[in-house]
Amino acid sequence: MDIFLYVFGVLLGLIALLLLLAAIRPSDFRIARSFLIAAPPEKIFPWLNAPKKFQEWSPYREKDLSAKNEFSGPEVGPGATFHWSGNGNVGEGYMRYLEQDPNRSVKVDLEFIKPFAGHNLVEFSLESQPGGTIVTWTMTGKFSFMPRLVGLFINMDIMIGDDFAKGLEKLKNLVE
Repeated sequence: MDIFLYVFGVLLGLIALLLLLAAIRPSDFRIARSFLIAAPPEKIFPWLNAPKKFQEWSPYREKDLSAKNEFSGPEVGPGATFHWSGNGNVGEGYMRYLEQDPNRSVKVDLEFIKPFAGHNLVEFSLESQPGGTIVTWTMTGKFSFMPRLVGLFINMDIMIGDDFAKGLEKLKNLVE
């Protein structure tokens, strides 16, 4: 009986430690990936500024080909909206296009409903360089408690960043 209480106490202590570590982790995050695409900004910008075109190179589309997708508002620019609902790989949420600076940047409000509620800002930026354009996909926001707990075991920057890199590579293949 004493060994059982000891093991139970150790397990309880480990669980408490994990919860404490998750609670004190920073909630603010920034994830970004960049790619050099051999094309001018004006050739790339339309792929960033329209939800339907974004779906053609989104790395999340192939994670659930049967996801329900709805588009509303204008087809491009501020006010354009995309709602998706899919399996556990993509969840459910909204993308609302907020701002555009033609051939320079697009800002998108990203709201997750499932599997975890979250509200983030996505920015696609374009920087002209010799040989093409550097396209950067950035997401900033705050992780709630559950993603911070999961983040103790899974590197969210690598997981989400790898998706961004796959998407930018698909965009590169479409544009070049």
